[in-house]
Amino acid sequence: SFQSRSFNTAIGLSENRVNDLCIDESGRIWYATLGQGIGVILDDGSVANFDQDTDLTGEDVRSLVVDKYNYLWIGSASKGLSRMDLNADTLRFESLYAELELSSNNIYFLQFDDANNLWVGTENGVDQLLLDDTRAVLDIETFGADEGYLGIEACTNSSLLGEDGSLWFGTVDGLSIHVPSERSTVVIPPYLR
Repeated sequence: SFQSRSFNTAIGLSENRVNDLCIDESGRIWYATLGQGIGVILDDGSVANFDQDTDLTGEDVRSLVVDKYNYLWIGSASKGLSRMDLNADTLRFESLYAELELSSNNIYFLQFDDANNLWVGTENGVDQLLLDDTRAVLDIETFGADEGYLGIEACTNSSLLGEDGSLWFGTVDGLSIHVPSERSTVVIPPYLR
């Protein structure tokens, strides 16, 4: 028989509609909501919630992902990107809203590649954030229609890292695939007059 345990607002969730889930190194389940921020189900089954009252930048969260360094990355529907070091003694949000120039602060998905760089799907394409080992952003590269990204607007939580390192992205016009080993640069100089 199918066994289940329900988690909802009656036992502590901030909202019943959950947009995304991820798991951290400690086995805790993190969840995102589109109106009440994020929360975590602790080892004892209790729930802790985080919203603007706890310094979360935006309560309209679409996407969550934990990287190999145990940082929680949070993609908002209007306030861009935030992160939290889950190894820290005190959990604090660090908003990257004002620091980053993403193609849009309306984020639909977050996906790490084999090189531990973060890909951010937005309404205007996909941004690749090159990160160092301290999780600082070194550079951002945006891919849109001119770079071959199909559909431009990403779909919510529709990304996948393939076994071969390829990245699959769901868009409003179908699927786009990025194969890092096939990346090319145009070397033909522009015509000048």
